[in-house]
Amino acid sequence: MDARFVKMDARFVTIDAQFAKINTRFDELSAQLRTDIESVRSDVKLVAEAFGAQDKRNRRNDADHRRFKTQREDHGVRILALEPKRPKTSA
Repeated sequence: MDARFVKMDARFVTIDAQFAKINTRFDELSAQLRTDIESVRSDVKLVAEAFGAQDKRNRRNDADHRRFKTQREDHGVRILALEPKRPKTSA
């Protein structure tokens, strides 16, 4: 009976060693995941900042376009108002 317990103890030692290896692998994987997550987080932050800058530029461009469109629509009226009156000539 003692020999069976000795065998079982040896088997538990082997199993404990295997679990220790698995725990080490999980710890390594967890550290790698934390690194990758931080990398992705910083990439997402850069994209969000770039998106915000582009959105701001688009809003400014839209305002400039509206202002230009108004100036263009008023252009013909301004030219007519600034043209000197020409005397009518008889032919």
